[in-house]
Amino acid sequence: SFVHHDILLAELSNAPPELWNRNDTPSGSWEVLPLLNQGQWSERISTLCPRLYHLIRNMPNLLDDCLFGNAMVSKIYPGTCIEAHCGPTNV
Repeated sequence: SFVHHDILLAELSNAPPELWNRNDTPSGSWEVLPLLNQGQWSERISTLCPRLYHLIRNMPNLLDDCLFGNAMVSKIYPGTCIEAHCGPTNV
């Protein structure tokens, strides 16, 4: 079933600042919340954001239980410049 984005945003607000990782940017701020990192699910995020966890966990063809499995949520603030880069699965 479809989960409304307001519900997901409310869940994400449950994630404390220390769970968000800051990425380097030339300007502004870009933070990521890893749900699945190199095939390992974040148990804490699954508890804080159960609907988001369920939504991602049930995606068809998701690479979990392997080194290439990654899923995260990004927060990109106004004025942020992100340089061209390769992520962990497209190096």
